[in-house]
Amino acid sequence: MNLVQKAALNVLRNGFNLKAGETFVVICDNNNRFFSDALKEACLKLKARPVVFLLEDFGKRPARFNDALLGALKTANAGTLCATERENELEFLRDPLYTAIRKYPIRFASMTGINREAVETGLNSDFRKVAEFTDRVYNLVKGCREIRVTTALGTDLTIKCGKYRWFSCNGVLKEGVKDDNYPEGEAFTCPEEMHGTLIVDGVLGDIYDAKYGVITKTPLAIRIENCRAVIGSISCKNKAIAADIRHYLLTGDRFASRVGEVALGTNLCLERIIGNLLQDEKFPSFHLAFGDPYGNDTGAEWKSNRHIDMVVLKPDIYVDGKLIMKKGKYLI
Repeated sequence: MNLVQKAALNVLRNGFNLKAGETFVVICDNNNRFFSDALKEACLKLKARPVVFLLEDFGKRPARFNDALLGALKTANAGTLCATERENELEFLRDPLYTAIRKYPIRFASMTGINREAVETGLNSDFRKVAEFTDRVYNLVKGCREIRVTTALGTDLTIKCGKYRWFSCNGVLKEGVKDDNYPEGEAFTCPEEMHGTLIVDGVLGDIYDAKYGVITKTPLAIRIENCRAVIGSISCKNKAIAADIRHYLLTGDRFASRVGEVALGTNLCLERIIGNLLQDEKFPSFHLAFGDPYGNDTGAEWKSNRHIDMVVLKPDIYVDGKLIMKKGKYLI
């Protein structure tokens, strides 16, 4: 059995808790047929029923949510979206998909942006180990009032918390759980207030991890005031990166430049970042996202048609004055 096949069995058994006789829906694209094939094979080994959709069969991308997907999700026990990120698919595909599945008792986890390396590494994580540590971090931060994040490169952020809920993405799906994001391992919330300097030296989200990969050699700098990116402050030695991020934030809705998520990566099974946001945001580190605050999980009352994650490596993280991470290493 190769690493992809092992990952498929691991995620179905230990993440989705798939049982014999259950139906599992896979929504994939051409780039990830290698994994949808492995998931189908693993379903059959577990005596479950796979139902596979290929996004390209529905026409030109960005793909749109449709009645065929809705019909399958209504009656399925579990399912996933494993597809390469495409511009505007958050608005046309993923948002309506998640709106739909919240109406039904399906166990669902997204793998948007997954690639072969993430499958072979992150999806072969020890799900129990990840879940136990993620819940430990969640229990530490869920009642905190302030988080401070600093790095040697110049990140210096003060984050006020408490108005919105924290959410533990521990990777183990129980009945009705919708919002895990495999490979898993993070605790996140929407900040109440935030200010300071952000130096992104890891990976960017949306379509930009595939475009730029790891940006350690060309970090992105953003000033944040009143929880908003100061657009004029965005700078990077790679001017294309700065231009893309300015365009992304300026062309979204009125909340596109508002910080909607702050999070701690908690997957101790990951040894390094790989240039894939879906996995790299789970690496022990800090990340934030401008745009949508995942209000169903955090309780934030606003929405956005943008959501772009940004990973900060080797941070020092203080929770209500207590140092819990030193240069990217947990002290708990």
